[in-house]
Amino acid sequence: MVDRDERQFTEEMGALFERSGSPRMAGRVWGYLLIVNAEQVSAADLAEALNASPSSISAATRFLLGLGLLDRTRMPGERRDYFTIHHGAILNLVRYRLEALTPKNMAARALEIFGERNVARPHLEELNEVYTWFADEFAALVDRFTRERLSVSPRE
Repeated sequence: MVDRDERQFTEEMGALFERSGSPRMAGRVWGYLLIVNAEQVSAADLAEALNASPSSISAATRFLLGLGLLDRTRMPGERRDYFTIHHGAILNLVRYRLEALTPKNMAARALEIFGERNVARPHLEELNEVYTWFADEFAALVDRFTRERLSVSPRE
């Protein structure tokens, strides 16, 4: 069973995911798998621990698998799916957030199309400048982290 601290952490992770535009249940599943003291957890055990329906666990795990945050396995002779955190998942999560900054292309396109509009132009210039700067800097940080991490521990 999930204790009070575990429940609070999983709820906080769910809220964090939700604030960033991802499903709350995906955050709860992710949070639980981060702290559970088990190598892998079945979908049924996730549903029980998080007091969630099998369909919501299924949707959340599909979402997390799609982001490269989880691995799914099956035990020989069993029909259950088991989930575990994918090695390197945290960096995948950061990369996913980086991809959310791709509106820089949209911002540049909007500036090109609507830049003649006097009122819109300053807003579009700012949008383009901010997205471009953060996307470039964030990408550089991810690259630097990856280089430094791999020079210390080539596990991936």
